[in-house]
Amino acid sequence: MPWLSLAWEEKDARHELATILEVKGIPTLVILAPDNSVITTDGRTELSEDPDLERFPWRPQSVEVLAERHMSRLQESPCLVLFTDGETTELQFGRDVLLPVAEEYLLEHSQEGSLALQFFVAGEDEVADSVRDFACLEDVVPLVAILDLSDGAKFLLEEGVEVSTATVHNFVTRYTNEKLSPLPIRPVTTSATNTS
Repeated sequence: MPWLSLAWEEKDARHELATILEVKGIPTLVILAPDNSVITTDGRTELSEDPDLERFPWRPQSVEVLAERHMSRLQESPCLVLFTDGETTELQFGRDVLLPVAEEYLLEHSQEGSLALQFFVAGEDEVADSVRDFACLEDVVPLVAILDLSDGAKFLLEEGVEVSTATVHNFVTRYTNEKLSPLPIRPVTTSATNTS
């Protein structure tokens, strides 16, 4: 192995490194920058999805295509998802719409860490379908939603509004300024009571 490594006998050092890098299981591939900052803790998935290393060192993208590996991120922090029909041109349209908004938002909120809004474009696949089902979202495209699963809330771009960088920017600004009314992720059901 031509890279730096710790000998198996150095148990304390290995444990300390695993703790610092939040390693929860093995094998784990963590990619570090030259300054030792973490680029990604999910190097195994990145490598399996990019075996030719075209995107190495796999820095997080401002806008990502929603995939199974992102499901934990949806649980951890609020996420804006632009649902499309999954065609290549529609996914590219989604990226083009979201990218300026995401970059501006992430620049302004970079100190918030994991609580910052994350941006995804989704197609018509099992992952998108399961998110739609869980959040009780209509099967229409395009659909823009901010999902805050940890708070059990969702925010929807109003029906009939054209999806564009300007309308998504306005939507995110209203969300950030707490000017949007949250909807429950799942509809509240009331049980019927029988009276005699």
